[in-house]
Amino acid sequence: NEQSALDAFSALLTEAGMDVLPSEDPLLVLDFMDEYQPDVLVVDIEMVACRGPELVTLIRQKERYAQLPVVYLTAWNDHERQLAARRSAAEDFLSKSGDPAVLIAAVETLARRHRRLQRTAAEVAARDEDLSLALAVAQVGSWVLDFTRNEMHWSPEARRIIGLREGINLSLDDFLAHVVHPDDQAMVKQFRRATLKGEPSEVEYRLVRGDEIRWASSRAERILDPAGNIVRYVGTMRDITERRRAELGQEHAKRVLAQV
Repeated sequence: NEQSALDAFSALLTEAGMDVLPSEDPLLVLDFMDEYQPDVLVVDIEMVACRGPELVTLIRQKERYAQLPVVYLTAWNDHERQLAARRSAAEDFLSKSGDPAVLIAAVETLARRHRRLQRTAAEVAARDEDLSLALAVAQVGSWVLDFTRNEMHWSPEARRIIGLREGINLSLDDFLAHVVHPDDQAMVKQFRRATLKGEPSEVEYRLVRGDEIRWASSRAERILDPAGNIVRYVGTMRDITERRRAELGQEHAKRVLAQV
């Protein structure tokens, strides 16, 4: 029966040195996922409360579990059913009556891979945080336009410079239309075209933030895939308002002196 099979597989994996949290009720799995944070999910294809692929679909709706490895266990011998299960994005599909050593090896391999990917992701996130902090200290913001997803990402410092609140996104077109000063929009569009052609470019322009006009300086670079297609458009942004105000003040003083 299901309980004896659950006990048997739990004991098998525990004896192999794994930390196992068995659950007879698949719906309870959703409740303790965040607390337990598994490296691998071993799921029966057919359960009383729901089917295994349905449970996995629910779990993977959470971003943190989108890449969680899954091993399906089944008593099915039907080839078409097995193919359907594999199409549900499981990493492995094993028979309940198969060699226990195969299950142990599959879970151990997937767990090691998952932990390695998690460590790599954490290291990348830490580096990104360090870079964002360094850029903020230097008062330099950054932004990335992902062409494959058509998504625009602004760093915290870039958001501060343009006055964009956290949680609100802004496309590049909207930035040009609503944040860049109308008299500078053609110049910024020319800067964007030059960058997309691979030409090094820098532009200084005005930002409209409510009743205030501020100045910014931007550089950008295109990122290509091996086939030469643009996949990302990466740029930096620096608030140069105080420098431009000082320069404009000096220019005004020179004009006044020239008239004396």
